[in-house]
Amino acid sequence: MTNRNPGVQPGPRALLEQGVAAQRAGRPREAAQLYRAALKLAPGFAEAHQYLATALSVSGEHDAAERSIRRALDLDPGRAVFHATRGAVLLAAGRVAPAREALRVAVASDPKAAAVRFQLAFAHERAGDFAAAEGEYRAYLALDARNARGWSNLGVVQIALARPDDAVESLGRAVALEPALVAAWVNLARAQRDAGRHEHALESLARAARLAPNEPMVHSNLGQVLRELGRIDDAIAAFRRAIAIAPGLAIPRVMLAMTRTHAERDAEVEWIERAAREPKAAGIREHDALFAHAKVLDDLGDRDAAFDELVRANASRRATIRYSIADDVARFARIREVFDADRVAALAGDGCPDSAPVFVVGMPRSGTTLAEQVLASHPAVFGAGETEHLRRALCSEDLSGGHPDGFASPAEGGLAAAGRRYVATACATRATPASRSSSRTSRLTCPSRSTCARSAATGGSTTN
Repeated sequence: MTNRNPGVQPGPRALLEQGVAAQRAGRPREAAQLYRAALKLAPGFAEAHQYLATALSVSGEHDAAERSIRRALDLDPGRAVFHATRGAVLLAAGRVAPAREALRVAVASDPKAAAVRFQLAFAHERAGDFAAAEGEYRAYLALDARNARGWSNLGVVQIALARPDDAVESLGRAVALEPALVAAWVNLARAQRDAGRHEHALESLARAARLAPNEPMVHSNLGQVLRELGRIDDAIAAFRRAIAIAPGLAIPRVMLAMTRTHAERDAEVEWIERAAREPKAAGIREHDALFAHAKVLDDLGDRDAAFDELVRANASRRATIRYSIADDVARFARIREVFDADRVAALAGDGCPDSAPVFVVGMPRSGTTLAEQVLASHPAVFGAGETEHLRRALCSEDLSGGHPDGFASPAEGGLAAAGRRYVATACATRATPASRSSSRTSRLTCPSRSTCARSAATGGSTTN
């Protein structure tokens, strides 16, 4: 802390400005000293308390930061920026719930504060409230439509909401606005992969790799896409490239174990063994480590040990799943209520008239897979396997309320839009190399294309 004019003692405002300059230069501890000097001269200087809170938060002194911002609010409780700062301080400390409340107050006080809306959206995302996060990111983008990071974060939330097509659109806007944004390219690839557009995902990851050749997760994600395309040797090379860059990163090691065939116990096997014993130390979920270890044991011929490990892995995975049979009973009752004879008659003709999809419906083990295989043996029919396309279309923006509530009073054109969304994504699946071999022309189901995608459904199976 320096005084450029030794003969003159700087006042509180001058000390605050010096602190802000130091903080912007990346010296938060020096900034905190200057803010404290200002407060020594003017204990009621609310702005100095606020800025001190930000400097302390950046330095990791979260409790002291919260005390400072509370003092600022005590002095001036109506300042929206103070509530916003409190939200940011609490979020940095990992206290997501009170951070959301503070940021809501700030947004209510100043709805056009774009940066605060961005923080509130991120807080919703951290809390796992993805629907609220999407709404807030959209409100933010209405204020700042050219912010690539806003579009990127919106896309990530849409991926979490199982709406990959919407995510592809949002992340596409992000990379168009900021082509050097590596995270957006990586997340765009993830959305494209979820939407069945694997070749496009490879292109996005190649772009990310050119921008950040030493980013391990780029190579790890590339390995996963290559694996799903059946390019096993290329996938193994990508996972090993990620491991070479970041030896302690767990995801590519687990994916490598699940992809390669193990003929002997080597260093890669030993890592999986340690991870299965101590998954937290390895930085991985227990069930992921156990499934990988079971795969390794099976490769090495120890079938009994592999089976025991699978039992442990499934038990660990089951513990993370919340299921209520009462919820299922209520859902089926609601389906019966919505789709009565009058509703079905009223909806007739409102959907998409495209004749491409062929739906094969039946109970489990009733032969739906065989029916799909018979159909797909025709050169004009493509069998896409079990997909999520129909469920995603039903959960899209086209049908507010999803299934079944979205059918109770659908918006005009909503059913047709959802149908077009389904057909577009189902037919896009056909473009991946892993699925081209079963279809070359498209004359049987549609003059321009054909698809026969099979997807599982509760209480039965549906081929669509």
